[in-house]
Amino acid sequence: MRTGLVMKCPNCLRDVPEDALFCPYCGFRLEFSFIEVNDLGELEKIASTLNRRFLPGDWKCIVDVKKRRLLFAPNPKAIFLAGFAKRSRATIITTLTLALDEALRHAEEELGIKLQLVEMSKISYLTRIPYLYYKVFTKQKERQKP
Repeated sequence: MRTGLVMKCPNCLRDVPEDALFCPYCGFRLEFSFIEVNDLGELEKIASTLNRRFLPGDWKCIVDVKKRRLLFAPNPKAIFLAGFAKRSRATIITTLTLALDEALRHAEEELGIKLQLVEMSKISYLTRIPYLYYKVFTKQKERQKP
């Protein structure tokens, strides 16, 4: 899982920190940065788009209004499978989490957003799958060229 924000340098295509002004590898001046989305309406739109177009059927995305973050939770079927699978429980949880991560990567590319994992719930006896909280960042207005 990703825990830090990165973006690609348009010149050398290497990963650079999202807050970098210049690429640390080739020195190219980066023209955009990301700002956190705190508007509940915007978060609702993003959650709806993620649910409709990107998320695997085993996951749902809702907005945690209090924390102003996206909450990714497994659906009841996934919870049931993880809760009753004895030998393959870890495999099921890993498969579900990797499918979510892959879907979020595609969403980031297509929607021009960054998602940063900021909190993971404790795994309860019943669910066996963590609930994942993400901050959402969108591209900020382009910086002026020198």
